Amino acid sequence: MAKYNWTVDTLQLKVDELRRAYAKEENEDVKNLLASDINNLETWIDAFYDTEKYDMEKFTNIFKLFKSDINSLAFLWSDYEEFYRESKDPKIREHIFHRSSLSKDDLMTLTHDFYKSLNRYFFGNFMKNFRQRKDHVVFLNEPDDVYCGEAVTIKSTNEAFLSIGRFFTLEDYFTTVHEYAHATSFQINPNHIDYDKRAFSETIALFMELLGADFYLEQTKDNDASVYKINTHLEYIDNAEIVNLIIYLIKKEQQLGHEYTSTKEMRQQLTKESFSDEIFDDAFLFSGIAHEEYLASYMNAIELYMLYKENKDKALDTLKRIILLDEMNEEEYYSNIKKLGIIPNFSLRSFERDLQEESMKLERVRH
Repeated sequence: MAKYNWTVDTLQLKVDELRRAYAKEENEDVKNLLASDINNLETWIDAFYDTEKYDMEKFTNIFKLFKSDINSLAFLWSDYEEFYRESKDPKIREHIFHRSSLSKDDLMTLTHDFYKSLNRYFFGNFMKNFRQRKDHVVFLNEPDDVYCGEAVTIKSTNEAFLSIGRFFTLEDYFTTVHEYAHATSFQINPNHIDYDKRAFSETIALFMELLGADFYLEQTKDNDASVYKINTHLEYIDNAEIVNLIIYLIKKEQQLGHEYTSTKEMRQQLTKESFSDEIFDDAFLFSGIAHEEYLASYMNAIELYMLYKENKDKALDTLKRIILLDEMNEEEYYSNIKKLGIIPNFSLRSFERDLQEESMKLERVRH
């Protein structure tokens, strides 16, 4: 079998293996776990093969889906609004990545060395997946433009299958670090990335990306590590604008007293002081990303990152405690994260000042 490879057939064989185990199992709790894994894998496999094209949804229908998702996170609205308010003029600009000559082995070695630099606890849990890398990781040369990586986890066998898209820039390293973060948190708490924590399930992965950038810069002096942090932050500012547009439209609809009946009626709510038609179109034409989920995780990742710069041990211990939080709904999970001292946007201005300094250094180096 080729090194660093698995296919959808690998997962189909895994489904067959789990079905056989289910048939023999007598313990009801184990049977339920196996049944859940079988269902999740079959759903993933169906999605992989689903190539049917759909007509473009009406904006009013897309808004109903947006509204359902964002209303369920109403406890985060003030955080979303504060992030957007504080970040919409960051005084940094996007930079261009260079092409990268990093091989698959280079990406795996760099990722290994980065996780080793954390502490024994996280490195030990990282290694539980990394030891299986030859047939549990696949690199894709033509990844999806949006989802450049994925971690498929199986609770009953304690496995994670990772797919890593290659753009042949330093992004490939960050994707590898990101997906191994999901696999690592899965080893610490298999329930950590369950749906009822969806708005926070990316926290560890985005935090590890930030740490991974600093590690790579320190090891190589390659300024593309700073480019990645800067560009990523600018993307999240764009995400925040979209999330806040939807919140704005929800509030305007409540004032109208009825659901929007047309795109025109939705556009009429926009003013020069609120959101542009261009942002409106971007939000609805490219509606496949759960901006509200990634943004919530990113706000927490920033706070963990700034804490790490002050006190590495405390930050990693706090992250461990966050991962181990269990058996609570999403709002309770949010409250417990705040009780651990991770307050969204508390360190945002300091974080952006650091990025501005890194951006100015890039300007001097590249000109």
